[in-house]
Amino acid sequence: MIKLERTANGFNLFYKDYLFIQHTLKRPCLKIGSGQGRFKSKYGSFKIKDKVRKKVSLLSFTIVSETENKIVIDFETESEKMNVVFESKNDYLEIKPTCTNPEINRLWLSLNAKADEAIYGGGEQFSELNLRGKNLPLWVEESGVCRGDPKWLTFLMNLLVGIGGHWYTTYYPQPTFVSSENYFCHVDTTSYAKFNFKNESHHILYIWDVPNRILIGKYNNALETLSKLTEFLGRQPELPEWVFDGVWLGIQGGNEVVEQKVQRCLDKGVIVKAVWCQDWEGIRMRRFGKRLFWNWVYDKNLYPNLPAFINNLNARGIKFLGFGTVFKIDIL
Repeated sequence: MIKLERTANGFNLFYKDYLFIQHTLKRPCLKIGSGQGRFKSKYGSFKIKDKVRKKVSLLSFTIVSETENKIVIDFETESEKMNVVFESKNDYLEIKPTCTNPEINRLWLSLNAKADEAIYGGGEQFSELNLRGKNLPLWVEESGVCRGDPKWLTFLMNLLVGIGGHWYTTYYPQPTFVSSENYFCHVDTTSYAKFNFKNESHHILYIWDVPNRILIGKYNNALETLSKLTEFLGRQPELPEWVFDGVWLGIQGGNEVVEQKVQRCLDKGVIVKAVWCQDWEGIRMRRFGKRLFWNWVYDKNLYPNLPAFINNLNARGIKFLGFGTVFKIDIL
């Protein structure tokens, strides 16, 4: 399953006969270092700066052990050392890097790439489908106020207020991608990361820690690849029937406003299956405008006795959906 091919100044590592790792003196597959991030937040948008204090290329290597399913390699310089285990495990290639120096909190891993390769994933991405040619930051933040078309409005929101967002900003980033070469890669980390897909010959995964493991799955076609990825990550359960049987109304303003608008729709013969009320936890006025409290406690002025109101809606076959969290009536 794993094959190591030694070269004049490095090695090539294959998994299921596909070249994933190329290590040469000119382009080492691993770099490590230390750094400190600086974060500035405004209305859920972030400015992130990275001060890298140390960055070293792990040029020298020693093959510690080598079998058909497991290869252990020590990478080192005069000052740093990293042990990496490449193992075929549960139909994945598992890469486990270990560094004894606690100051090391930056890792760059280079994966082999093809010029015509397409890359998808990175979590919930709104602007780009194929991420090839992009350097993708992975960080949770507001996706952007007035983001999109017209672009001049997004530009102004960033220039004047700093909250217009960028092509990559998302509520749900994920350090996972799928290649048109029928493999997926998942990095087991919760740290800030950047996945750089700009180079024609290699991808660079930059992670602000030493990840627990990096998983690669290689298969015969796209359907099998996605099936194996969802088998690993988990699959969305089948949605209940009520989701498809009528409309969901997005309403704000409190019990009375919601009830009036629901009843107006029902009187006109509209089948209402849910109301989505993002202001259930109350509003606060700011210079920027109307904002939510985000404290996950229902507002007793706008929604007095919300549990009873939800029960009343449910009795009529209407679900109550709240922005930002999942809750049960019996805990409100």
